[in-house]
Amino acid sequence: MFIKVLFIVFLLNRNLLSYLVLPMVTLAAIGFLSASLTWHHNNHHTGKINLKTPLSLVPALKFGVFYSLIMLISKVGMHYFGAKGLYLVSLISGFADIDAITIFVAHQGMSINPVIATITIVIWCQCKHLFKNNHCQRVGFRQVQKNITLVLGLIVFVGLLFAMYLGKL
Repeated sequence: MFIKVLFIVFLLNRNLLSYLVLPMVTLAAIGFLSASLTWHHNNHHTGKINLKTPLSLVPALKFGVFYSLIMLISKVGMHYFGAKGLYLVSLISGFADIDAITIFVAHQGMSINPVIATITIVIWCQCKHLFKNNHCQRVGFRQVQKNITLVLGLIVFVGLLFAMYLGKL
C-alpha cells in the first residue's frame, strides 16, 4: 500500500514525493520484514480464495461517488478548520479503504503545505491499517489474527510517530 501511495503521488504531485519517501518506504520496509518473519516462522495454510473481477462497474461508481464526497468534505474541512479539518477527513476516509484522500491531497499541489499533506496521508494510511486489522479480527483464524495485529500494530505505531514528528516541523 505504501509503495502504491508513492506511485500515486509521483503521478500527481512530484513536489510532495520528497516529503513522503522516508515515511512510506520505512513503513513499507517494516511491513515487508514483519510479514516475511511471520510467514517463515509459521505453518503455511492453503485455502481457496474467491476472486472477483477487478473491472466491475459498481466498484468504479462507488469510488467515484466516494471520491467526490471526500473532495467536497476536504474542501469544506480545510476552509473552516484548516489542517485539522483535513486530518479529520483523512481519519474518516481511512476506514472506508479507498485512496480518495491521497489523490485529493496530491491534486491540490501547492495550495496545501507539503508537511500537512504528508501528515494527512500518513494518518490515512494508519487508519486504513486499523480498518484492515478490524476486518482480519472478524474473518481470520486466531493465529492469523495475532500475527496481523502485531504487524499492523507496529506499522501504525511507527506511522503515528512519523505524524507526530512531522507535526513539530
